Amino acid sequence: MHEPAESRYVPLSVRAGDSSDRIAWLTPAEGVPDHLRSSLVNWIDWAFSLLWKEDERDGGLMLIERVLRFSVRVRSTTYIGLPPQPRDALNLVDFLLYRLDKLEERSVGLGGDVAPVLDELLADASSVWTVTPRGGGSYELTRRVPSAARDAAALAMAPQTLAADHLRRSWSAAYRREPDYKSAYDHAVLAVEAVVVPAAIPTAAPNRRTLGGANAHIRQTSNRWTVNEVEGSSGVLLANLELLWNNHPRHADEEDGSEYVPVTRETAQVMVSTAITVVQWFTTGAVRTTDHAGGGDSGEGAS
Repeated sequence: MHEPAESRYVPLSVRAGDSSDRIAWLTPAEGVPDHLRSSLVNWIDWAFSLLWKEDERDGGLMLIERVLRFSVRVRSTTYIGLPPQPRDALNLVDFLLYRLDKLEERSVGLGGDVAPVLDELLADASSVWTVTPRGGGSYELTRRVPSAARDAAALAMAPQTLAADHLRRSWSAAYRREPDYKSAYDHAVLAVEAVVVPAAIPTAAPNRRTLGGANAHIRQTSNRWTVNEVEGSSGVLLANLELLWNNHPRHADEEDGSEYVPVTRETAQVMVSTAITVVQWFTTGAVRTTDHAGGGDSGEGAS
Protein backbone atom coordinates (compact mmCIF):
# COMPACT_ATOMS: atom_id res chain seq x y z
CA MET A 1 0.00 0.00 0.00
CA HIS A 2 2.95 2.32 0.56
CA GLU A 3 6.39 3.04 -0.85
CA PRO A 4 9.35 0.95 0.36
CA ALA A 5 11.09 2.15 3.51
CA GLU A 6 14.38 2.61 1.67
CA SER A 7 12.81 5.27 -0.60
CA ARG A 8 11.38 7.36 2.25
CA TYR A 9 12.80 10.70 3.33
CA VAL A 10 15.47 10.63 6.02
CA PRO A 11 16.23 13.98 7.73
CA LEU A 12 19.58 15.66 7.14
CA SER A 13 20.53 15.35 10.81
CA VAL A 14 20.09 11.57 10.57
CA ARG A 15 21.90 11.26 7.23
CA ALA A 16 24.80 13.31 8.59
CA GLY A 17 24.85 11.52 11.93
CA ASP A 18 26.45 8.25 12.91
CA SER A 19 24.98 4.78 12.45
CA SER A 20 23.23 4.89 15.83
CA ASP A 21 21.21 7.93 14.69
CA ARG A 22 20.08 6.14 11.57
CA ILE A 23 19.23 2.96 13.47
CA ALA A 24 17.20 4.95 16.01
CA TRP A 25 15.35 6.77 13.21
CA LEU A 26 14.52 3.61 11.27
CA THR A 27 13.63 1.41 14.24
CA PRO A 28 9.85 0.76 14.13
CA ALA A 29 7.92 2.54 16.89
CA GLU A 30 5.69 0.65 19.29
CA GLY A 31 2.39 2.03 20.59
CA VAL A 32 1.32 5.51 19.47
CA PRO A 33 4.37 7.81 19.31
CA ASP A 34 3.83 11.53 19.72
CA HIS A 35 4.61 12.21 16.07
CA LEU A 36 1.69 9.97 15.02
CA ARG A 37 -1.01 11.16 17.44
CA SER A 38 -2.41 14.14 15.48
CA SER A 39 -2.55 12.19 12.23
CA LEU A 40 -4.27 9.32 13.99
CA VAL A 41 -6.87 11.65 15.52
CA ASN A 42 -7.71 13.01 12.06
CA TRP A 43 -7.92 9.52 10.56
CA ILE A 44 -10.20 8.29 13.37
CA ASP A 45 -12.53 11.25 12.80
CA TRP A 46 -12.63 10.57 9.07
CA ALA A 47 -13.29 6.85 9.43
CA PHE A 48 -15.92 7.42 12.13
CA SER A 49 -17.76 10.02 10.04
CA LEU A 50 -17.94 7.61 7.09
CA LEU A 51 -19.07 4.64 9.15
CA TRP A 52 -21.89 6.42 10.98
CA LYS A 53 -24.23 9.09 9.63
CA GLU A 54 -24.64 12.21 11.72
CA ASP A 55 -27.84 10.99 13.39
CA GLU A 56 -26.20 7.60 14.13
CA ARG A 57 -23.01 8.81 15.80
CA ASP A 58 -24.23 8.60 19.40
CA GLY A 59 -25.10 4.97 18.73
CA GLY A 60 -21.71 4.46 17.08
CA LEU A 61 -19.89 5.85 20.12
CA MET A 62 -21.85 3.62 22.47
CA LEU A 63 -21.16 0.58 20.27
CA ILE A 64 -17.44 1.32 20.40
CA GLU A 65 -17.58 1.62 24.19
CA ARG A 66 -19.47 -1.66 24.56
CA VAL A 67 -17.17 -3.62 22.26
CA LEU A 68 -13.84 -2.15 23.37
CA ARG A 69 -14.89 -1.74 27.01
CA PHE A 70 -13.50 1.70 27.69
CA SER A 71 -15.00 5.18 27.66
CA VAL A 72 -14.58 7.15 24.44
CA ARG A 73 -13.67 10.79 24.89
CA VAL A 74 -15.65 13.17 22.66
CA ARG A 75 -13.91 16.40 21.71
CA SER A 76 -15.65 19.62 20.75
CA THR A 77 -13.79 19.87 17.44
CA THR A 78 -13.92 16.21 16.47
CA TYR A 79 -16.38 13.35 16.54
CA ILE A 80 -14.21 11.15 18.71
CA GLY A 81 -11.02 11.57 20.71
CA LEU A 82 -7.89 9.46 20.87
CA PRO A 83 -7.82 7.31 24.01
CA PRO A 84 -4.85 8.21 26.24
CA GLN A 85 -3.61 4.62 26.55
CA PRO A 86 -1.78 3.38 23.40
CA ARG A 87 -3.37 -0.06 23.75
CA ASP A 88 -6.88 1.47 23.72
CA ALA A 89 -6.00 3.82 20.87
CA LEU A 90 -4.75 0.99 18.66
CA ASN A 91 -7.76 -1.16 19.55
CA LEU A 92 -10.02 1.70 18.47
CA VAL A 93 -8.20 2.01 15.14
CA ASP A 94 -8.33 -1.76 14.67
CA PHE A 95 -12.09 -1.81 15.35
CA LEU A 96 -12.75 0.96 12.82
CA LEU A 97 -10.75 -0.99 10.23
CA TYR A 98 -12.79 -4.08 11.07
CA ARG A 99 -16.01 -2.11 10.45
CA LEU A 100 -14.99 -0.80 7.03
CA ASP A 101 -16.98 -3.58 5.38
CA LYS A 102 -20.10 -1.80 6.69
CA LEU A 103 -19.58 1.28 4.55
CA GLU A 104 -22.71 2.12 2.58
CA GLU A 105 -22.73 2.78 -1.14
CA ARG A 106 -22.87 6.51 -0.47
CA SER A 107 -19.47 6.33 1.25
CA VAL A 108 -17.59 3.95 -1.01
CA GLY A 109 -16.20 6.75 -3.16
CA LEU A 110 -14.79 8.47 -0.10
CA GLY A 111 -14.18 5.40 2.00
CA GLY A 112 -12.21 3.36 -0.52
CA ASP A 113 -9.00 5.08 0.54
CA VAL A 114 -9.54 4.86 4.29
CA ALA A 115 -7.37 1.77 4.83
CA PRO A 116 -4.55 2.75 2.40
CA VAL A 117 -4.37 6.25 3.90
CA LEU A 118 -3.95 4.81 7.39
CA ASP A 119 -1.28 2.41 6.14
CA GLU A 120 0.59 5.37 4.67
CA LEU A 121 0.36 7.29 7.96
CA LEU A 122 1.70 4.31 9.90
CA ALA A 123 4.55 3.81 7.43
CA ASP A 124 5.48 7.52 7.53
CA ALA A 125 5.63 7.33 11.33
CA SER A 126 7.71 4.11 11.20
CA SER A 127 5.09 2.28 13.25
CA VAL A 128 5.44 -1.43 13.95
CA TRP A 129 1.81 -1.72 12.78
CA THR A 130 0.52 -1.98 9.24
CA VAL A 131 -2.90 -2.49 7.64
CA THR A 132 -3.79 -5.95 6.32
CA PRO A 133 -6.98 -7.05 4.50
CA ARG A 134 -9.17 -9.50 6.41
CA GLY A 135 -11.37 -10.16 3.38
CA GLY A 136 -14.83 -8.94 2.45
CA GLY A 137 -13.85 -5.27 2.67
CA SER A 138 -12.67 -5.54 6.27
CA TYR A 139 -9.13 -4.82 7.51
CA GLU A 140 -7.03 -5.18 10.65
CA LEU A 141 -3.76 -4.00 12.19
CA THR A 142 -0.94 -6.52 12.04
CA ARG A 143 2.73 -6.27 12.96
CA ARG A 144 4.93 -5.06 10.14
CA VAL A 145 7.14 -7.65 8.46
CA PRO A 146 9.77 -7.22 5.70
CA SER A 147 8.14 -6.30 2.40
CA ALA A 148 9.44 -9.40 0.58
CA ALA A 149 7.86 -11.71 3.16
CA ARG A 150 4.63 -9.74 3.13
CA ASP A 151 4.44 -9.81 -0.68
CA ALA A 152 4.97 -13.58 -0.71
CA ALA A 153 2.25 -13.99 1.90
CA ALA A 154 -0.17 -11.78 -0.05
CA LEU A 155 0.40 -13.84 -3.18
CA ALA A 156 -0.20 -17.13 -1.38
CA MET A 157 -3.30 -15.81 0.40
CA ALA A 158 -4.94 -14.27 -2.67
CA PRO A 159 -6.74 -17.30 -4.21
CA GLN A 160 -10.19 -18.32 -2.99
CA THR A 161 -9.07 -21.81 -1.96
CA LEU A 162 -9.14 -23.77 1.27
CA ALA A 163 -5.36 -23.53 1.62
CA ALA A 164 -5.36 -19.75 1.10
CA ASP A 165 -8.19 -19.35 3.61
CA HIS A 166 -6.18 -21.21 6.25
CA LEU A 167 -3.12 -19.09 5.40
CA ARG A 168 -5.13 -15.90 5.90
CA ARG A 169 -6.31 -17.17 9.29
CA SER A 170 -2.79 -18.26 10.20
CA TRP A 171 -1.22 -14.93 9.23
CA SER A 172 -3.88 -12.95 11.08
CA ALA A 173 -3.51 -15.03 14.25
CA ALA A 174 0.28 -14.59 14.22
CA TYR A 175 0.51 -10.86 13.49
CA ARG A 176 -2.72 -9.18 14.65
CA ARG A 177 -3.10 -6.88 17.69
CA GLU A 178 -4.21 -9.74 19.96
CA PRO A 179 -2.29 -12.73 18.54
CA ASP A 180 -3.17 -16.38 19.04
CA TYR A 181 0.03 -18.27 18.29
CA LYS A 182 -1.46 -21.75 18.71
CA SER A 183 -4.20 -20.89 16.22
CA ALA A 184 -1.56 -19.53 13.83
CA TYR A 185 0.32 -22.84 13.99
CA ASP A 186 -2.88 -24.91 13.69
CA HIS A 187 -4.00 -23.09 10.53
CA ALA A 188 -0.49 -23.27 9.05
CA VAL A 189 -0.69 -27.07 9.30
CA LEU A 190 -4.23 -27.11 7.89
CA ALA A 191 -3.16 -24.92 4.95
CA VAL A 192 -0.38 -27.33 4.04
CA GLU A 193 -2.64 -30.37 4.50
CA ALA A 194 -5.06 -28.81 2.01
CA VAL A 195 -2.45 -29.00 -0.77
CA VAL A 196 -0.23 -31.92 0.26
CA VAL A 197 -2.85 -34.56 1.12
CA PRO A 198 -4.64 -34.45 -2.30
CA ALA A 199 -1.27 -34.60 -4.07
CA ALA A 200 0.38 -37.31 -1.97
CA ILE A 201 -2.37 -39.58 -0.58
CA PRO A 202 -5.63 -38.73 -2.41
CA THR A 203 -7.20 -42.16 -1.78
CA ALA A 204 -6.10 -42.58 1.84
CA ALA A 205 -8.62 -43.50 4.52
CA PRO A 206 -10.11 -40.48 6.33
CA ASN A 207 -8.08 -41.08 9.49
CA ARG A 208 -4.87 -41.07 7.43
CA ARG A 209 -5.61 -37.92 5.43
CA THR A 210 -3.30 -35.79 7.57
CA LEU A 211 0.00 -34.07 7.07
CA GLY A 212 1.61 -36.87 9.07
CA GLY A 213 0.20 -39.47 6.68
CA ALA A 214 1.34 -37.46 3.66
CA ASN A 215 4.81 -37.06 5.16
CA ALA A 216 5.12 -40.81 5.65
CA HIS A 217 4.20 -41.42 2.00
CA ILE A 218 6.62 -38.77 0.69
CA ARG A 219 9.39 -40.15 2.92
CA GLN A 220 8.85 -43.65 1.48
CA THR A 221 8.77 -42.37 -2.13
CA SER A 222 11.23 -39.48 -1.80
CA ASN A 223 13.04 -40.43 -5.01
CA ARG A 224 9.87 -39.59 -6.95
CA TRP A 225 9.42 -36.04 -5.59
CA THR A 226 11.07 -32.84 -6.78
CA VAL A 227 10.69 -29.09 -6.47
CA ASN A 228 11.23 -27.55 -9.90
CA GLU A 229 13.35 -30.61 -10.73
CA VAL A 230 16.20 -29.33 -8.55
CA GLU A 231 18.51 -32.11 -7.43
CA GLY A 232 18.05 -33.01 -3.78
CA SER A 233 14.95 -30.85 -3.44
CA SER A 234 12.79 -33.75 -2.24
CA GLY A 235 14.78 -33.67 0.99
CA VAL A 236 14.11 -29.95 1.38
CA LEU A 237 10.41 -30.49 0.76
CA LEU A 238 10.22 -33.28 3.34
CA ALA A 239 12.24 -31.25 5.87
CA ASN A 240 9.73 -28.39 5.64
CA LEU A 241 6.76 -30.74 5.96
CA GLU A 242 8.24 -32.52 8.96
CA LEU A 243 9.19 -29.22 10.58
CA LEU A 244 5.51 -28.27 10.53
CA TRP A 245 4.19 -31.64 11.68
CA ASN A 246 6.76 -32.90 14.18
CA ASN A 247 6.95 -29.69 16.20
CA HIS A 248 3.22 -29.16 16.56
CA PRO A 249 2.42 -29.31 20.30
CA ARG A 250 -0.26 -31.98 19.90
CA HIS A 251 1.97 -34.34 17.97
CA ALA A 252 5.00 -33.77 20.19
CA ASP A 253 2.89 -34.58 23.26
CA GLU A 254 1.49 -37.72 21.67
CA GLU A 255 4.88 -39.05 20.63
CA ASP A 256 6.98 -38.50 23.76
CA GLY A 257 4.42 -37.80 26.47
CA SER A 258 6.03 -34.46 27.25
CA GLU A 259 4.19 -31.63 28.95
CA TYR A 260 2.40 -29.17 26.67
CA VAL A 261 4.57 -26.18 25.80
CA PRO A 262 2.76 -23.03 24.61
CA VAL A 263 3.52 -21.90 21.06
CA THR A 264 5.79 -18.85 21.09
CA ARG A 265 5.60 -15.91 18.73
CA GLU A 266 8.88 -16.95 17.09
CA THR A 267 7.69 -20.52 16.52
CA ALA A 268 4.33 -19.40 15.13
CA GLN A 269 5.91 -16.96 12.69
CA VAL A 270 8.40 -19.55 11.45
CA MET A 271 5.60 -22.05 10.87
CA VAL A 272 3.44 -19.49 9.06
CA SER A 273 6.35 -18.63 6.74
CA THR A 274 7.06 -22.32 6.15
CA ALA A 275 3.42 -22.98 5.30
CA ILE A 276 3.37 -20.08 2.84
CA THR A 277 6.42 -21.47 1.04
CA VAL A 278 5.08 -25.03 0.86
CA VAL A 279 1.61 -23.96 -0.29
CA GLN A 280 3.17 -21.85 -3.04
CA TRP A 281 5.31 -24.77 -4.18
CA PHE A 282 2.27 -27.00 -4.56
CA THR A 283 -0.23 -24.49 -5.97
CA THR A 284 2.20 -23.23 -8.63
CA GLY A 285 3.09 -26.74 -9.74
CA ALA A 286 6.69 -26.48 -8.56
CA VAL A 287 6.27 -29.73 -6.62
CA ARG A 288 6.08 -32.67 -9.01
CA THR A 289 6.49 -36.42 -9.03
CA THR A 290 8.39 -38.42 -11.62
CA ASP A 291 5.11 -39.45 -13.24
CA HIS A 292 4.33 -35.73 -13.77
CA ALA A 293 7.85 -34.57 -14.70
CA GLY A 294 7.80 -31.96 -17.41
CA GLY A 295 4.15 -31.05 -16.89
CA GLY A 296 1.06 -31.50 -14.79
CA ASP A 297 0.15 -29.93 -11.49
CA SER A 298 0.45 -31.56 -8.09
CA GLY A 299 -1.29 -28.64 -6.44
CA GLU A 300 -4.48 -28.38 -4.43
CA GLY A 301 -7.00 -30.90 -5.66
CA ALA A 302 -4.47 -32.79 -7.81
CA SER A 303 -4.54 -36.56 -7.78
